[in-house]
Amino acid sequence: MFSGIFIIFCFLMIGFAMKIAKKDYSDVLIHYSVIIAFPALIVEKLYSLKIETKDFFIVPIAMFSIVIGLLIGFLLSKVMRLSRQNSAIFILACALGNTSFIGLPYIEALFGTHAMGYAL
Repeated sequence: MFSGIFIIFCFLMIGFAMKIAKKDYSDVLIHYSVIIAFPALIVEKLYSLKIETKDFFIVPIAMFSIVIGLLIGFLLSKVMRLSRQNSAIFILACALGNTSFIGLPYIEALFGTHAMGYAL
């Protein structure tokens, strides 16, 4: 557990160092992540994953949480009287988490690599 917290701390320090460097590396990192790293991670983790019947219960839970996020985002956007464009952005932000860039590194750091297949 302590090593997981250390890895998260390292992620924060890398981000801070990139901010100090004042050069925008985001485009390069995003393209590498989306085109190379995430597909390779999915293939590696799902290939070795032993799926059982009980593992399929996570699918309706995930769908339910997305629907609840959509409803909460819709209601809050109406309460805050957001414009149509901002409302759409807000609803999607409420429904879909940033699991690729934030969630997966945290899952690996806290639960280990064996949990990555379930997170994908």
